[in-house]
Amino acid sequence: MGAVLLPRASYYVEQNNLEEFYRIAKKALNFIFVIAIPITVYFILFAEEGVYFLSGEAYRGAVLPMKVIMPTVIFIGVTNILGIQMMVPLGKEKQVLYSEIAGAIVDLVLNIIFIPQYGAAGAALGTLAAEIAVCIWQMVSMKQELEKLFLSIRYGLLVVATLISSIVAVQVKIVEVGEFICLLLSSGCFFAVYAVVLLAGREELVMEVFKQ
Repeated sequence: MGAVLLPRASYYVEQNNLEEFYRIAKKALNFIFVIAIPITVYFILFAEEGVYFLSGEAYRGAVLPMKVIMPTVIFIGVTNILGIQMMVPLGKEKQVLYSEIAGAIVDLVLNIIFIPQYGAAGAALGTLAAEIAVCIWQMVSMKQELEKLFLSIRYGLLVVATLISSIVAVQVKIVEVGEFICLLLSSGCFFAVYAVVLLAGREELVMEVFKQ
């Protein structure tokens, strides 16, 4: 998405067509939330099965760090749109750099504090905090544009769809099957229910894709 979006966003800015620029930016952010929220929640719920399937029970210690670090999917997605796809075309490269420096400092400080005590989970927490810091810096830098970008997203519908999908998917854990079958069945249930709820709620991006 980024490879397609950046040249188009730069073109609109160059042509001073900010209306189209913000239109594709809103669609891109909507895409991020529609995809990233369920992925984050699903892999928090099924972190144990995912780690065991990929690496075996010897990597039991990776389950908690995976749960901690999963929300970075959302924050990295948002900062990719705000930073690379929007701030760079708008000539705010310095603010992008400052945000990355702030994130690096937060990560370094928290790693020094948390890794000796919590190990990999502490490193995951430092990474999560760093991505949140980058996101906050970029949102502050784009504060005049935030209302145009974020208010059109139907957060309530996404949360409800994710909640219903989670309730359905975790029922698979009751059935004692192997990790792969559990992931296969649960992911099928989760994302099928998620798509149905968004369709029923007539979520704009999902309806557009469905019609196409």
